Amino acid sequence: MLKKTGGIIGALILLGLIFSSSYKKSPQLYYADLIYINELISHVKKLSSKKMEGRETGTRGAQKAADYLTGILKKYGLEPMKEDYYQSFEIIMPNKPDVTISTDVNEYHLGEDFLSFFPHDSLYFTDDHIVYVGYGVDDPSFNDYAYLDVKNKIVLVKAGEPRDDFGAYILTGTNRPSEWSADPIHAYIKKRNAALSHGAKAMFYFDEGNYGFYKKIFDQIYESRKPVTGVKADSLYDFIISTRVLEDLTGYNSLRDVYYSGRKDRKWPVPVTIDYKTQTKPVLAKNIIAYVEGDTKPDEYVLVIANYDHLGKIDTVVFPGANNNATGTAALLEMANAFNLAANEGYRLKRSLLFVWFTGREKDHIGAKHFLEFPPVPLEKIKTVVDLDALGYVDSLAKNPNYVFVTGDFPYKSVEKKVEKFNKKGPEIELLYRPMKDHFTNRDNFSDVVMFLNKKIPFVTYYAPGYPYNKTPKDTYREVTFDALHRRTQYIFLNIWEIANQ
Repeated sequence: MLKKTGGIIGALILLGLIFSSSYKKSPQLYYADLIYINELISHVKKLSSKKMEGRETGTRGAQKAADYLTGILKKYGLEPMKEDYYQSFEIIMPNKPDVTISTDVNEYHLGEDFLSFFPHDSLYFTDDHIVYVGYGVDDPSFNDYAYLDVKNKIVLVKAGEPRDDFGAYILTGTNRPSEWSADPIHAYIKKRNAALSHGAKAMFYFDEGNYGFYKKIFDQIYESRKPVTGVKADSLYDFIISTRVLEDLTGYNSLRDVYYSGRKDRKWPVPVTIDYKTQTKPVLAKNIIAYVEGDTKPDEYVLVIANYDHLGKIDTVVFPGANNNATGTAALLEMANAFNLAANEGYRLKRSLLFVWFTGREKDHIGAKHFLEFPPVPLEKIKTVVDLDALGYVDSLAKNPNYVFVTGDFPYKSVEKKVEKFNKKGPEIELLYRPMKDHFTNRDNFSDVVMFLNKKIPFVTYYAPGYPYNKTPKDTYREVTFDALHRRTQYIFLNIWEIANQ
């Protein structure tokens, strides 16, 4: 009996050695097989659970997701890029402030009678007059602020710029406007900066022709809750006012025919109170970064990315974001683990691998933008970006359920040829190409890789389009085809192996 048992054990050891040696000829397949479907399922279920509250950027749910991811990275033994896995930065979520402007006649409200875009601290301010500064131009050839002291005053500025008696623009001497009026947004910011430089406390800006345009932007900002970064509250409180407010302040319904040339005293007596109660607080957003050092070219990087945040919740309705993009997040986790195991067991790739889970995709790609502004490695050292986006859907009309789409400006066809021999023995994925001009058409569905496209950094993105529950409460783990996610993850792993070794 003992003899028989020993024979069985010996046979098993021999079989294991044969099995192991066959994999040593193709370590790609060996480590691709260490990406387990059960782990992918577990990650997607946890990230898309109600406890994560939809993972909206800067919220408690996003922090829970970040804690989960970093906990897994520690468990897998991945190295952080810096002292920890986080690339943290502050954002201002634009909760609409409570603002009123009052005169002795009426009270006006933000979003109804006037607009404001820049962040401000809370303020209660009163004055008994406003100062009319015409176009608000401060230029060597024309200065509306000459002879005026507007420090700590409320200034009234109108759109446009001065012309001569023949209709030519004074600042250009031609029939073409200068930057003080050519583009409404740029002109508004220039006039705002001029008022700020002269010490004004507040600016009322009247642009009757573009008020509807500004109102549309204002509504979009607060509907989309796109965060603001890099803009700090300053001392100038600026408001784009409606005709209704203008009439109360001045008695005019337009400023086109209100002249001021040669007048040194442009004060209009009207009591004004500004009550600004800010509802915004800076919140912390976090990208997550881990890496595996390369062998012969460790200072060159293949950047592998996915976004881990989503839409959050509206009232009590949670947007789980299972396919979009808990699937890409989970795939990146398991690939990072497999590459780290390979490196620790002697299969270190030529280039270093940088794994980044971005926050803020649904907030105008704010995490990717911060990464590019403050890169942990020189951007010129990033040789390729590999993007993982919504990998868990299979089209019911697909002839072959084992497929994945690809687009990008990286020469992935040469990589595909090298990968194909391993693909046939492993995931058996059919790669479907999609031209970039077809992929980058719907801006709302752009993944974070578009930020790298704008920087002209080579990239390739893998995805499975057509998902019917994208950005809806129905995007739960039950709608994910995990077998397809598993095969696609293994296949992309094989591709990254070749990309990093080129």
